[in-house]
Amino acid sequence: MSVVRRFYPEVSLRDLIGEPGGIKIGAALEQASANIEMMRDDGMAAIDAKIAKLQSLTANDNLDDLASCYPISDEIFAEAGAFGLTEVSRVAHSLCSLLSAESLLLVPRQAVRVHLEAMVALRSAAISNSPALRTAVLAELTRLSARFAT
Repeated sequence: MSVVRRFYPEVSLRDLIGEPGGIKIGAALEQASANIEMMRDDGMAAIDAKIAKLQSLTANDNLDDLASCYPISDEIFAEAGAFGLTEVSRVAHSLCSLLSAESLLLVPRQAVRVHLEAMVALRSAAISNSPALRTAVLAELTRLSARFAT
């Protein structure tokens, strides 16, 4: 008959949670939000610069340029989400999905341009300040993307 031996590894995080000091979760989240707000202007400028970079990369049909669009779009996806630009983040994610095709030769260039124009529109003051217009831009993007997919 075999003997069952149990092993309980030491978990340092469990021990640290019980230690005095540190900050509460709510306070940490508030501080994180404040830190993001301090970077908002720089973050918005960085997102706009990345959108402009994508536009310049897609101005021609160079496959190498198109291949370099995915990581930039992925950065926009993450950064826009962090700054609460939900719709811009969704468009960037959709662009990432489009650019992840097995072959970039199969990616409709018009669909890429439509995604970029949607990002530009969503960053404009007139649309970014109106939830109804942001929703309309996403609805149109979805409709147009469906046309390109067929």
